[in-house]
Amino acid sequence: PLGIVTAYQVTSPIVGTVNLNNAKDINGADVYTAGTQPPMVKDKANTAKKYRALLALLFAYAIEHDYVERNPAVGLDMKSYKEKARDRYISDQELATIKAAALVGKDEKQTRSGPMIVCLIDLAYLTAQRIQDLLALRWADVSDAGVDFHPAKTVNSSGVRLRVKMTPELKDVLDRAKAFGKVKGLYVV
Repeated sequence: PLGIVTAYQVTSPIVGTVNLNNAKDINGADVYTAGTQPPMVKDKANTAKKYRALLALLFAYAIEHDYVERNPAVGLDMKSYKEKARDRYISDQELATIKAAALVGKDEKQTRSGPMIVCLIDLAYLTAQRIQDLLALRWADVSDAGVDFHPAKTVNSSGVRLRVKMTPELKDVLDRAKAFGKVKGLYVV
């Protein structure tokens, strides 16, 4: 939700205008307050964490352009902002509506990418993997036994690998993905 981004100032509806020429005066407490206190963020842990991440990116930019020497948004303790677990699942009808919408563009005509996006949605539904891991999925990770994932979130921690067992539904989605496009690359989607 950035309004204006220039070399000298950044405007956001949440944090207001930050003049990067004076960014050296901003400290970790300012960043914490900006990311956790505005009315739109209060009691919304996920939003607070995203604004802290946004501010970290803005300060990374400021470091690259010699406005500041350190990033006050890095290292803030956001542990007190606990995200609530989601407990809602979409219905089959809602999933069908999403997939139908993915097939057409604003002009109501079918898009070239629509069928592959539907494959991606189906892969996410059948494997319960993050979008990042699905986009990194290579054909070399697919076998008759299943699909081997190397979740990015665990690479630097436990390094756990995960195999999702091949099912007829999963095989159907993979066959559809393989059938699309003229160029068959390394990646499934």
